[in-house]
Amino acid sequence: MFRVRNSTFFHNVATLFSGKVFAALISLALVPIVARLFDPADFGVAAVFLAIIVTLGSLSTACFDMAIVLPKSDVEANKITKLSLMVLGSFVLFLLFFLIIVNLSDIVVPFLDQIGVYSWLLPVAIFLFGIISILENWLTRKKAYSLIATSDVAQSAVMPVTRIGLGLLYGSSVSALITGYLLGAFSKISYMLKSILSKKELMVKNKQIEIKELIYEYSDFPLYSAPSRFLRSLSKTLLVLMLGYMFSPVIAGFYAMADRLVRMPTEAASMSVRRVYIQKVSEYKNENISLETIFVKITLVLLIVGLLPFSILWFNGEEIVGFVLGERWLKAGHFSEILAPWFYSIWVVIPSSALFVVYRRQKLWLSIQVFLSIMLAGVCLIAYLLKLNTDQTLQWFVVTSVIVNIFVIYIVYKLVLNESTDL
Repeated sequence: MFRVRNSTFFHNVATLFSGKVFAALISLALVPIVARLFDPADFGVAAVFLAIIVTLGSLSTACFDMAIVLPKSDVEANKITKLSLMVLGSFVLFLLFFLIIVNLSDIVVPFLDQIGVYSWLLPVAIFLFGIISILENWLTRKKAYSLIATSDVAQSAVMPVTRIGLGLLYGSSVSALITGYLLGAFSKISYMLKSILSKKELMVKNKQIEIKELIYEYSDFPLYSAPSRFLRSLSKTLLVLMLGYMFSPVIAGFYAMADRLVRMPTEAASMSVRRVYIQKVSEYKNENISLETIFVKITLVLLIVGLLPFSILWFNGEEIVGFVLGERWLKAGHFSEILAPWFYSIWVVIPSSALFVVYRRQKLWLSIQVFLSIMLAGVCLIAYLLKLNTDQTLQWFVVTSVIVNIFVIYIVYKLVLNESTDL
């Protein structure tokens, strides 16, 4: 039984993985062109804009979209999808109202001031971010992994091609970088939405009382998963925001490029594993099958698979990035070497983080994220007060993150053992 299910699991992972790897390869292949067309300073401002999108976007659906995969009934999953869309629309309207108030009152908001007029594009970008999350969770539920993979390829092709085209026509600019992101996100949505609407899977009217019942039933997602996802997103974007604030847009640009080069292939693979993994372990849990074996096996596989590539990056990142992007970006290569252990720990912790959702232990996961965020914010504060340089700031950030991720794996292993005993 386990071998058959396990074979299906790895097949689904391979489907998503192949699409995401191909998408990542397209982006990576075009990064050298983008890097030579755009200045690090412009790249830094655009990185701050994208960091704000990722951070605020994590709250845009109150994490109701994460619950789409869980119900046994498609009818209930359909209702959760509608609820997620309603929350997203409300969030975007609130953000627009906030920007209007800030503009009329001339209030200076940290980080928004750095992106200037581009802050008016935040509602649009966050709306697209939320729609992508909702549609991907619905397609994950339907096991439409090939469709998700193809949409990733479309996004990864449109974004850099748009940036290259605008860069060749108008030169380096923040607007070209942001436009590329927006058109890439829109192409991904268009591809996924066309398939979903053709099947009329979401064309069901829901009564208000049912929506209220859903909010109550899945209240743990906005209460615990939303803050947790926000803090997890903040841990990824905090350095871009703080480096731009503490040093300069140029330093933020170097870090953003390093982060992009390492995170892109890491997340392409990790999101493939996570999406299939969470769907499969949800099935196991619904059928009262122990998750201990699959948790340990997948964690060990990720540990072994990631050892070689992250070791190469750790010891030779500066040479690799300098060769690919040119000498102007050598600093980004140096940063990638420092970041390698952090991303290795992120890669290995994938099965652990997913089980907090499956076991509905979001409160515990939130506590861990709060602890991590306090630690990382403390690192940034100490770096600022002691006037540490960029290398020292990054090193302390990485060491703190790795220690917390190891702690997470230990906690989840104990949790899995306890749950297996109760079966």
